[in-house]
Amino acid sequence: NSVDVGGSIAGAQIAILGNQGSTQGGGTVNSVKGSGSIKGSQISIIGNRGSTQRGGTVNSVENSGSIAGASITLVGNQGSATGAGTVNSVDNKGQLTGQVLIAANRGSATLGGTVNSLVNRGLMTGSVVIAGNNGSAVAGGTSNSVINHGVITGMVAIVGTRTAAAAGMTSGSVRNIGGAIVGSAGVVGNMAYAANPGY
Repeated sequence: NSVDVGGSIAGAQIAILGNQGSTQGGGTVNSVKGSGSIKGSQISIIGNRGSTQRGGTVNSVENSGSIAGASITLVGNQGSATGAGTVNSVDNKGQLTGQVLIAANRGSATLGGTVNSLVNRGLMTGSVVIAGNNGSAVAGGTSNSVINHGVITGMVAIVGTRTAAAAGMTSGSVRNIGGAIVGSAGVVGNMAYAANPGY
């Protein structure tokens, strides 16, 4: 139930709606993955259910190429990952310009996973809104957050999320790790609870 872009897509509507799936060993479920080019397109991942074990991608967008002028919407999905997976999230290793909305999703990750989040290792230009999600991650995971290792230019907002924090986990946060954020970043009205104080 996924789209793998190795070439070029322009002016398209890519919709992954109401699917169920599971995978093991680094597979892809209900997701868009691309090392090619996507221009002026809408990417919608809505109302899906999925799970993965030992890594993998569920209800997410992974970009290692170029996505330009796009609208990316991840809404109302449910997913889980065991052993370092990506759930209901956007992982950008290339160039991404446009709007990203991650809203009303439920997800969990164990052993270093990423849930309801944006992870940027490349160049991201535009707006990112993470709103109304419910997520949990255990043992080094990331939930309802923006993690930036690259460059983000624009607006980042995390609003009204509910998240659980345990040892070594990032939740409901904007973290800039050796990168640069040019613009605005904020966290508003979130509900967090900590299994281990200090996170």
